[in-house]
Amino acid sequence: MLLFYTPGTCAMSELIFLEYLGKPYWLCRVEGNARRQEPFLAKVNPHGQVPAFITDQGRVLTENSAILLHLSDVNPKLNWGASPGSEERDELHYWLSYLDSSYHMAYGPLFKTQAFIENEAQFEKVKTAALKRVGSSLEYLNQHLQDRKHFALGRETLLDAYFYAMGRWGRMFFKLGQEYPAVEQFLARRESDPWVQTALRVEQGELTQGEHLSGHKSLDEAITLIKRPLVV
Repeated sequence: MLLFYTPGTCAMSELIFLEYLGKPYWLCRVEGNARRQEPFLAKVNPHGQVPAFITDQGRVLTENSAILLHLSDVNPKLNWGASPGSEERDELHYWLSYLDSSYHMAYGPLFKTQAFIENEAQFEKVKTAALKRVGSSLEYLNQHLQDRKHFALGRETLLDAYFYAMGRWGRMFFKLGQEYPAVEQFLARRESDPWVQTALRVEQGELTQGEHLSGHKSLDEAITLIKRPLVV
């Protein structure tokens, strides 16, 4: 298993999952410019995004939901997912869809304003509108997280890792402890988990090899592990 990741992105969710899983895995750290150039575009993800994941069979997977569901389904004893066809699975899919669309996409105009409007004079208006949208989503999530130890299903699931990866973005624009305290409390609880602490050390460049982390491979080395490229 190998994960392509970039610090600060939602690929943090897979970093957490892999560390919690406790099986050997490899990483490939891909900085922003490399994601938008060959060979990443040609061999890994033509959309230039992370996470991207190479399975044990050498198959490439992209998109958070696809990767997280794959990891949970092939490791059912971990119990980080839910059985297909169950009410829990429906709830899992709802939150994956919501976080991946409504919540994640709300940040787009803040992180990449130029991709939404070319007129720089309008950037601040676009960002102001985006902040309002993000705030509305955070309010919804703040209400959901009231009196909850975990994100959903009453137990540790892939949703805990997924929302931690993106929920922390709110700290860049809001005083979460004052405005959305349940969200901040959720993030703080997650940061006490050893697997989250390890993932943060990897992101910060403090850890390149560990108990389960076999090490880092260069982009060229990682690509040699691909046997079945992504079909798009």
